[in-house]
Amino acid sequence: NLMFSSLPPPDPDPPNLPKPWECPLPEYDFKKCSCPPCKGNAHDGWDSTSNPHHDASNLPVPRVRKEWREHTKDEIDRYACALNVMSNISTEAGRQCYGSTYVYFPDIVMKHACVASDPRGDQGHRGPEFMLFHKSTLLTYEGSILAIDPKIKAIPWWNMPLDSAPVLDVNGTVKHKAGKYYCPKNDSTSHPFGVGSPEDDPSVANPGCNHSKYIWSDTYFGEQLGSGPNYEVTNGRWAYRTMARWGDFDTTYWSQDDKHDVNNECIVNRYFTPQSAMPISSTTGLRKNPSFYKNQLDPDTMLLTHDQLNQNCVRCCDVHKDGTDMNCMCQPDEHVDIYMRGPTLDTQTCSPYVTRNPNGRGDPMLKGTVGRTIINGVGNASNILFGGNGRSQQDSLIRYTQHDFDACANSNNTRNWIEWQNCQEENEAGSLEGVYCPAGKETCTQQDLEKVYALHSTGHDKTLGEIGDVTTSPSDPALFFSYHAYIDKNFMEWQESMKKEGRFVDHLKLELNDQEPPGPGLSADYFGYPRQATHEEWL
Repeated sequence: NLMFSSLPPPDPDPPNLPKPWECPLPEYDFKKCSCPPCKGNAHDGWDSTSNPHHDASNLPVPRVRKEWREHTKDEIDRYACALNVMSNISTEAGRQCYGSTYVYFPDIVMKHACVASDPRGDQGHRGPEFMLFHKSTLLTYEGSILAIDPKIKAIPWWNMPLDSAPVLDVNGTVKHKAGKYYCPKNDSTSHPFGVGSPEDDPSVANPGCNHSKYIWSDTYFGEQLGSGPNYEVTNGRWAYRTMARWGDFDTTYWSQDDKHDVNNECIVNRYFTPQSAMPISSTTGLRKNPSFYKNQLDPDTMLLTHDQLNQNCVRCCDVHKDGTDMNCMCQPDEHVDIYMRGPTLDTQTCSPYVTRNPNGRGDPMLKGTVGRTIINGVGNASNILFGGNGRSQQDSLIRYTQHDFDACANSNNTRNWIEWQNCQEENEAGSLEGVYCPAGKETCTQQDLEKVYALHSTGHDKTLGEIGDVTTSPSDPALFFSYHAYIDKNFMEWQESMKKEGRFVDHLKLELNDQEPPGPGLSADYFGYPRQATHEEWL
């Protein structure tokens, strides 16, 4: 006879375990069918409505993306419920339910991480590849959501200027008024920045505003500053959303043969090695520890130091689900599980849940005062600190306007793809300022460039937490895919402007001179060098 000893039971969960948001739609109950959404049948049971033969040809044409405020409560619930399904069924199993456009959510995060951490250099950011890669990522995500539930029709987008704080001149006067729905709660628990100016107070900037219409309310994104013990988001549909662990990707999705062995170069060669952030002295203010790969042992106990435990985001002793690991110590040779967080994460945490912390990259001058102290200073003029977000050297209020959007979409300002990209991304680290060479100028020096708030940089750096890490930022999906859909909208308007202004080149005709009308061709018009550099300088 053969017998096995039983494993010791795990530690009991702590009291008051956080409760993630639960889908309220009965058709999304996994107990009713294995491939939700389900529908009732004539025998008082439930059947799945999924289509295992679904492919790209089944996607609605056209897909009409609506802004968050255009959606009903039921539509937003349905979207969030579908995302929960996408986060719990592997790519292989999901395609048996929903067809070929279904992709497991951790696989999408991992693909973004692989592209961003490619050893040849980032293949998805700060270049003409930025838009194509993220457009492809959005389509993959949207195709998976719609495979689960075609009733959703399209993913939502976020009109950022509607929630913008007023843009102020140097003297404090209002240059651009606050957005229509700007309405943060002016209190110490939900306001992540203090009131940088009396003009920022919502009762002044937007009298009579309705907080439930504000994007950072539990109606839409939930809180901008996570109020959990480790900055976890605790309200709305994204409350305590579980992070994927590094090993959660679907091995069949990352294999190139029928053996289902993982042989993808990114995985095998570990392009992306998850790690958390540690506060260190740095001219950039980033929390990034260069000693990640080194053993840090306490000379007395020969155990890993607590700093090293934090650095690896370990769960070797099954960290309690509230995100704390203060009592978790591991031997150096013990196997650990690691959450899918990357090297530029701003939140020093091993929490199993999605975090947001707009003050995560504190100004070195404000060390010891960044974060909770700033928040507690709301309404107390002696404690108000401009900053709190050392990456941008500004407060954490979003100040993006329709003017910024229109300037970048105008092909008279951004005449090729890389100039358009330079308008979306900060020109200098920490500035959050995109640049463009204004209409009427054929070339621009650095001093001639006009500045706008950089849409892409603002979306990441004014919220931070998971969204602040360049590799795994899709981990906060409500935010990531909504503002990238807005960037997608800007790109579409830029393409329309290119056509209107006669700069459109037929991208199907690859020969530079084989086009009507004759022009410089695909490379120059789409992947061309910025006009502030001459061709000789570019070469």
